[in-house]
Amino acid sequence: MREETSFVATGLRHIGSLHPNTATHRNRCHTVLALGAVPTAATAHEAGEDIAVETLPLAEVLAGLHRGLLPQATHVSSLLLALSAAGRLELALKD
Repeated sequence: MREETSFVATGLRHIGSLHPNTATHRNRCHTVLALGAVPTAATAHEAGEDIAVETLPLAEVLAGLHRGLLPQATHVSSLLLALSAAGRLELALKD
């Protein structure tokens, strides 16, 4: 995580694994919650890698979901599962 993003976490918690497309692929997407993550040093990208790290307020990310801020469904699912596991989002039905 540090190499790609410059962030280091004090702990990692596996939240779950999702199958992005069971009709055509057998791969899984693992969701890991990085606890206490903070930027510590510069990234160490390999030649040819072009990665930009952007941090946004959570409210902006959630509001942007309706506009396609995260267009990949597995990323949205992972975000919501991680927020729920962190106690930042309650997934409950309303009457």
